[in-house]
Amino acid sequence: MDRSLGWDESMHAALPAARMVLALKAGQTREAIDVALDCQQYPPVYPAFLATVQSIAGVGEGVARAATRGLWALGLFGLFLLGRAIVDRIERDAVQPFAGAALVPWILPAIALTSPMALAFSGTLFLEIPFTVAATFALWAWMRRGGATGRAERVRRDLLAGALIAVCFFTKFNYALLLGLGLALDLAIESAGLIRAGRARQAMERVIALGLPSALAWLWWFVLPFPAGAEVAASHRSAFLAFLGGNTQLGTTPYAIRVWDMATYLAPGPRGLLITLGAAGLALVWVRRPAVRCLALVLVTGFGPILAHNFHLERFLLPPALALWALAAVGLARLAPTSRAGRAIFLGAVGAVGLVSPTLDAGLAAGALGLRTADNAEYLAALHRQRLSLSPARGLPTAGLQRAEYDALLDAAAAAAGPTARVAWLGINSELSPAALHLGLLARGGAPERLRRDAGRVRPDGQPEMVVTFMGEDPGWNGAQLRAWAGQFDVVFSTEPLDWKGRAHRAFLETYRGWLFETGEWSYASIARLAIARAGGRATDLELYACRHDGE
Repeated sequence: MDRSLGWDESMHAALPAARMVLALKAGQTREAIDVALDCQQYPPVYPAFLATVQSIAGVGEGVARAATRGLWALGLFGLFLLGRAIVDRIERDAVQPFAGAALVPWILPAIALTSPMALAFSGTLFLEIPFTVAATFALWAWMRRGGATGRAERVRRDLLAGALIAVCFFTKFNYALLLGLGLALDLAIESAGLIRAGRARQAMERVIALGLPSALAWLWWFVLPFPAGAEVAASHRSAFLAFLGGNTQLGTTPYAIRVWDMATYLAPGPRGLLITLGAAGLALVWVRRPAVRCLALVLVTGFGPILAHNFHLERFLLPPALALWALAAVGLARLAPTSRAGRAIFLGAVGAVGLVSPTLDAGLAAGALGLRTADNAEYLAALHRQRLSLSPARGLPTAGLQRAEYDALLDAAAAAAGPTARVAWLGINSELSPAALHLGLLARGGAPERLRRDAGRVRPDGQPEMVVTFMGEDPGWNGAQLRAWAGQFDVVFSTEPLDWKGRAHRAFLETYRGWLFETGEWSYASIARLAIARAGGRATDLELYACRHDGE
């Protein structure tokens, strides 16, 4: 908790969850449903989960983070169940018994437990952990389909798998499409085998039962989003297509960085990554077996587009790692000796090789990839220690402000605004989102009615009403437009400097702020001074101002 809510955490998870809870507590069920339907770019399953927990335990950042930790614990149990389902599927198709079968359900969650990235992001409100948990249970249900003995049981299991796939889709659109592509390819191969065996009707029944839940969910979201109407459906379709085409204009992240992220964050060090990849490769020897074939297809369709896309964040690697972990668990179980003592020695040795002193070869890997220089060697070493730590005391990768910085800003803002004032921010920064501001004011005695009234207000361009823009592009306003915008609020907060990291493309906001004061109808007062930490040990001295119309 040494960093505050990051942009995606607050905007796409914490804020909609809080709005749902407050609406329900006020007896406004339709308002809560509308908030869920407004989760367009990032869908509503995870915010609804957080809202459910917070409706019992109270609205708060700590509650939301603890809920996600608990969700990951459920996911680890799901990995145990998935391991059992994979083994059952392999053994049904095997000519000879799988000697290491009993180990797979234990090795699979153990691999996930040693992923620093999974541990780190399980304490955040990003969507990667919720999706990975949902995908774990979807894959579990998919694997269990092969064990159905009768038609009714087969239909029930297919419907369950289809429903969990739909849950994945409404947890994170893009990851679910990749998962769905892998499963669709697996289903196509499976159906072709049934048709060749003269069981075309069974193949068709399976396709219908698997696709029906997703088809109904898609129909509701994109065509008939009851109780809303066609206008909301159109906005869902538009937002979905825009989301799929997003970030294509950005520069391509070098593949050296992607490999480095896998070796020093997804896996517990470069040795751990090599062990995982080698074990997964050993499992692929069984790729003709349906269980391994399915995992291989999900692995390729998961990692392939993500690694090919120009835009990259380290957490993108987490959801497709589910199939990699499962394959690695099968491969390690194949290698394990048959005796109990031999297995203990083998698994202990694997753990020791993969986990002992990972920062040593992390630095070597960074050098081999051309990422380490004389200037950044010390910084990289510290980053490796942070990344590869499996300690519960490790920091959370929220991309937010340092906690002390956030608290100082929000304490001052809350004191200046009081519980009900309409607030805006002139010069919003990537480190402090509109949602983080609203939630911070609520946590400091702000009226729930203010958050319900203001937090969801957006302009036709999709920007939150309380900021001029959070993008790096000038919206093209003139002085009259800027003052008309500011006139909607009781207090407009601003800082000097406007952008805390000196981003040149946001310099136009200096002109905008000048327009606010040129009429002499606005006054400002300094309410806080602090330093904002930056990478490399630098800091920006910051002053927070509260601006009011007519000196009020």
